[in-house]
Amino acid sequence: MEKLNTSQSEGLLAWFGDREIKKISYDNLPAGAIGRFEGYSKRFISHREYVLQSFSGLYVVEYNSNEKAYIATQKKVFKKETGDEIHDNIYLYEEKNDGYLGHAEIFLINGESYAQVGFTETKKEFYKQGYGLRRILFLNALAQFFYKKPLASSTLFVEQYIEGQKGIYPSKRIWEKLAQNNIAKTTERNGHNSYIMSKVTKTREAVNSLLGEKI
Repeated sequence: MEKLNTSQSEGLLAWFGDREIKKISYDNLPAGAIGRFEGYSKRFISHREYVLQSFSGLYVVEYNSNEKAYIATQKKVFKKETGDEIHDNIYLYEEKNDGYLGHAEIFLINGESYAQVGFTETKKEFYKQGYGLRRILFLNALAQFFYKKPLASSTLFVEQYIEGQKGIYPSKRIWEKLAQNNIAKTTERNGHNSYIMSKVTKTREAVNSLLGEKI
């Protein structure tokens, strides 16, 4: 593993506390991360275009002694009638005690002013323990680190069936909490209500106040 130097890491540290990000090789990835990353990699392209291990960078960040995040970056170019559409993607796979915890994807299209969440999931047995909130904050740190852009929510929130309840939108609740704490703000994109992280760098104390021991 290759530890990035302080100047390279400062973007991540400013947004997500004192965590090191390290470069790793494909061989360092657990099987679960390989499956998720390759699954994301082959989406929306033909079988002939798909190339195994076509990532521009692979990294790992340890949240704590038994939880870590694996990260893959990748660029995709889609041919459109109006010109090339360039997607800069970040894929995330999280482990807890060497088992699956959650995963996510964010992307930046044609260098827009924000990155956006494509997907995020927490394993069911870890619902309502703050992992979804931590993941969004960490994804924002990655967007700032790799793109120097804030993270925005999706414009469509997926309903989940939880404990016999209907009308539960966990991701939307997370963004509402961030907005209530002035870490995100509401906005409108493509006729839909959404959220975007504040451009003001938040201190570690502000993030810790939401996550406590989880960061």
